[in-house]
Amino acid sequence: MTHSKAIALTFDFELFFKAAGSIEKCLVRPTSEILEILAPQRANCTFFIDTLFVLRLREVDSTAATRVENLIREIVKAGHRVEPHIHSHWVDALYRGSGDWDFSNLTHYRAQTLPPQTLLELFQKSCELLNGLAREGDPNYQVSCFRAGGWCIQPFAPLKDAFIRCGLKNDSSVAPGIQYSGIAHDIDFSSLSSGAPVLFLDDPLKQDSNGKFLEIPISTIRWSLAHGAMFRVSRRLSPQHYRGVGDGQGLSLKRKRSTFFFQKMLSLEDTPTWIYQSLFFQAKRDPLVVISHPKSWNQLAKKNLECILAQNTYRLETLHELGKRYAIF
Repeated sequence: MTHSKAIALTFDFELFFKAAGSIEKCLVRPTSEILEILAPQRANCTFFIDTLFVLRLREVDSTAATRVENLIREIVKAGHRVEPHIHSHWVDALYRGSGDWDFSNLTHYRAQTLPPQTLLELFQKSCELLNGLAREGDPNYQVSCFRAGGWCIQPFAPLKDAFIRCGLKNDSSVAPGIQYSGIAHDIDFSSLSSGAPVLFLDDPLKQDSNGKFLEIPISTIRWSLAHGAMFRVSRRLSPQHYRGVGDGQGLSLKRKRSTFFFQKMLSLEDTPTWIYQSLFFQAKRDPLVVISHPKSWNQLAKKNLECILAQNTYRLETLHELGKRYAIF
């Protein structure tokens, strides 16, 4: 089955997880600018909402929670999809006041570490939150796609029941060839080399004709140490072009293997524009899935987004739309 070229823009709507940063600078301002750029093109995207953040915020600061929820409403009203992005370490986060959070306890950074019933309840509450907000404008709205916090989708078995009960048919956590480790991360997607969607049952890296779910991988590019060196020089020469608007600090990540060539996620905020321009002329038919974060929004991200919107090689789709086209359920 062949498909015309498609590109899906995805935004992980979240704070930082070493030092959280402010809602205003990490979420409100950049998301508003993104929506403003997208509006004239009627380009629909997928926003993965850190639902546990919103639920915890309701407990400690109802005014801030209402502001974030109103922003989510604006996203949906503009025609975009909102889908659950569960960072389970929020269950252990401590609120210090004035928007400051203590993330020193990362015991449950991976959702799979939670008791099965707790995990299911978090999924259900997350989906109910987004469905509830979205159904204010569309009574038939149903979340359909998931992205794991920190891309920690493996092992999938502990999440399977929650997917089924919440009606989640698609996932977009896997990035082909990526291998990361860190304080809370342990990711190995090296066995997947293609960006083609994967119909799966128990493992998002393994095609299964009896699958009930569809993995729509985040696109990756082949990157070299030389590319990285040139990129760092460019950042030193024009730091204002690469400086993110967010005022927090993220957890550190490192590649598991140090080689001259490696895979890198295709993002708006740290992928050179010339790479996008070259991708638009390639013959590949796998969908391009771009990952971005409002908290990391910068001038390069804006330039790349405008470049994507100006091209006519790829058709913009949400992951929900891609899922319906590729699925054979």
